[in-house]
Amino acid sequence: ARKMEAFKQRVRERCDVLVIDDVSFLAGKPGTQLELFHTVQHLVDAGRRVVLTGDRPARELTELEPQLRGLLASAFVAPIDPPDEALRREILRAKAAAGGVRLPTACVDLLVESLSGSLRELDAALAQIVTTAALLERPIDAALARDVLATQGALAARRARRPTPELVV
Repeated sequence: ARKMEAFKQRVRERCDVLVIDDVSFLAGKPGTQLELFHTVQHLVDAGRRVVLTGDRPARELTELEPQLRGLLASAFVAPIDPPDEALRREILRAKAAAGGVRLPTACVDLLVESLSGSLRELDAALAQIVTTAALLERPIDAALARDVLATQGALAARRARRPTPELVV
């Protein structure tokens, strides 16, 4: 709302815990990074908690200003590994159920095996499948999931990653 002073005052004076997801989104915004640096310093000095997340270690966030990167590198870092297939299956089932969607096991298996990337990728594929099923008035099944994944290039990418016996030899 272009009210930086009011926002800054509210965060610095009334914030017990500051949580910012994916600091790499601040790339190319040196003013915002500088303000975050000073705000984090202020909160830490005041004994408050700060949680910042990123997809890489601080030293690899080269798009961030050096002083913010240094601040991040000096903090406690807790790496979180991506979820394994079993957990991704459970998350996908839960997301589908929360949306009132019955996702057949064959679809869950196909999505989890085809999409080894982030949970956002799984979420996007689920949304695409549900939307496509609704628009085409088709039931959600493995064939529909394959069609959707094929349009997104996911199956081709998976096949490209799968080593052949010749490649192994």
